[in-house]
Amino acid sequence: ISDEVLARSFYVNGLAGSLNPVSTNHRQVHINLGLCQFHLPYRLSVKEGEKVSIPQVWPGKIKVWTAEGVHRLARRLKDNEELSNCRVEELSEDRVTITGPFGNIFELETVVDEEQLN
Repeated sequence: ISDEVLARSFYVNGLAGSLNPVSTNHRQVHINLGLCQFHLPYRLSVKEGEKVSIPQVWPGKIKVWTAEGVHRLARRLKDNEELSNCRVEELSEDRVTITGPFGNIFELETVVDEEQLN
């Protein structure tokens, strides 16, 4: 990631992930999002400490299931001025696509039965 503050805002405030304080350090942000973990380096190496200038963009979509209604989550993203460069596309009543601030595309779907999350 090229901006640590923006990453924290997007993954924690926008997507409602949890910052993992144990493995977040001077080189990376570690976010837990349900059963998924995102290790988001903003420094390339420990020794040299050079900043990441080009964020990694994964091909395709990153699928995320959420117990929170996706439209509520999408509204939170749209209302966050810091995340104004994110694009939200509502696909259906229970699915949205979000293009994050670093170019990755997330498809979020509301889980009807929370048993699916276990």
